Amino acid sequence: MTISIIDSVVLPGAIKANRWVYTYPGGTDTNYVFQHGDTVSFAANSLPSLTIVRQYIIPIILHNSWEYVQGYFTNLLHNVTVDSVATIVVGGNHFENAYALRGVPGVPDNFFYIEEWIADHVGIVKRYFNNRGYTIGPNQHKTSWSLVSYLLL
Repeated sequence: MTISIIDSVVLPGAIKANRWVYTYPGGTDTNYVFQHGDTVSFAANSLPSLTIVRQYIIPIILHNSWEYVQGYFTNLLHNVTVDSVATIVVGGNHFENAYALRGVPGVPDNFFYIEEWIADHVGIVKRYFNNRGYTIGPNQHKTSWSLVSYLLL
C-alpha cells in the first residue's frame, strides 16, 4: 500500500484538511486528515458528512487514553491507551521511543482490536487491526501494516 498526501481541501464547516489517498492492489481509498485543538482526526471518504474513523490526541503521552472513533453512544466510550514506550524495529528502521497504542474501540456490534506503534516525526510505523469476533457484519478481517519506507519533505 502506498499512502500519499495529495492536496488540501476545505470540508463542510470550513474545516481545512489534507487529503490522504491509500493506493493498494485492487483499489484506492481516501481519508481527510485535520486537526482541531489537541485532536488529529481521520475522516472517511463519506462527504458531505464526516465519519471519523480514528483520532489521536497530541502530544502522545504515556498512559493517556481517548476515544479512537467518534462515539455514537455517550455512555459507551471504548478508548485506546498509550500503554508503553519502546524502541521498535520495522524493516530496516529503528524507531526509538515509539508509543504503543492499544484498545478495543468501536460501537455496539462493530468493535475491533487495534494495536499501533507511533514514532515522533514519522507517525504510525506499525499497525495491527482485527475485527474478527468483534463484529457481526460480513467484513471480518485482520490486517497488519509495517512501514516500508517514508519521505518527509
